[in-house]
Amino acid sequence: MEEVEESDARKLDSVAGPCMYLTCNASRPPVDNPLVRRAVAHAIKREDIVAAAFYNRGGALAHLPIAEGSEFYNPEFADAWAYDPEKAQALLAGTSADDLVARYLRINGDLRQANAEYLLTLAEQTEPRMLWQGPFRQLRTSPVDSGFADHRTYLPDGQEIDQQVHLGFDLAATANVPILASNHGVVVHAEFLGIYGNCVVIDHGMGLQSLYGQLRHIGDHAAKLGLTYCFETHPGICQNHGGMIDTMHELEHPSLRINFDTANILYYNQPINGEIALAKVCPWVSHMHLKDSHGEFHDWYFPALGHGGAVDFVRVLELTEVCGFEGPYSLEIEGIEGEGELTLETTHQRIVDSVEHLKTCGYFD
Repeated sequence: MEEVEESDARKLDSVAGPCMYLTCNASRPPVDNPLVRRAVAHAIKREDIVAAAFYNRGGALAHLPIAEGSEFYNPEFADAWAYDPEKAQALLAGTSADDLVARYLRINGDLRQANAEYLLTLAEQTEPRMLWQGPFRQLRTSPVDSGFADHRTYLPDGQEIDQQVHLGFDLAATANVPILASNHGVVVHAEFLGIYGNCVVIDHGMGLQSLYGQLRHIGDHAAKLGLTYCFETHPGICQNHGGMIDTMHELEHPSLRINFDTANILYYNQPINGEIALAKVCPWVSHMHLKDSHGEFHDWYFPALGHGGAVDFVRVLELTEVCGFEGPYSLEIEGIEGEGELTLETTHQRIVDSVEHLKTCGYFD
């Protein structure tokens, strides 16, 4: 920009209007408190951001994003949120005990109820088959700290302010202990969830799901172990490409990626183009389930590859090569609803047929 300014043949001009701003999710503490939001507004030195982002060619916006020439501009708010760290500290110090109680009641009541309703929506999207195997296992060296259906009364300073029924088991463990799933299943949620903090929900099929709350740094732990944690194409946060993209942007961690299922994207969504979905999320794909279907919504039809007709495996290979994905792949043949349990010979033949189809599509070149 300095070269433009020094040039006689070019002119550097500016316009009023475009702006950058910080937003807060006001449903989560502590920014659900307006005093905290105001304190944040006064604690940010906008001039430093302008200097770094715009090479000092901009202005600090300490009011609403409305140009001075607008009929809606109010000069009384010209410096409403100017940089003032002392005022920010005073606002934080002014958070009263009554306000803390009110915030607690919103979290323990309204937020708890909203989280419970969300968990019910996950349960409604359960796999229609049993995914678990054998008994469920409790995390080792984790005694039960509080039991299911405990009735709790909250008495700060001896005064009752709330009652709730506990809907889980609290397991006591040391900080950052590795969390093992209690049984086989698929992850349908892995992100922040209100009162549960960083949370993972695993669907074990037939309406049975387990929740692991107050988890920390899932991606960091995977990185320490040299692993990549992949979210599969299942109901929840990664049911379709929109959810996958939102999840990857929100988590923004190199050890958290997508396991793209070529048939599940069709089974769980209507309408959708599986190739477009793959193209959009391909940069985040670290594993792929190669599975065929005839593309009908919620119709359990997963035959040998090449026998479904809805998945173009040549096109899948082309898309993954463009984005640099080279594997690993998993071959999935989950059968067809109503055909009964397959014999070992039939299962083996479907695997052979699938591999032969992949060879014709160029996967072994």
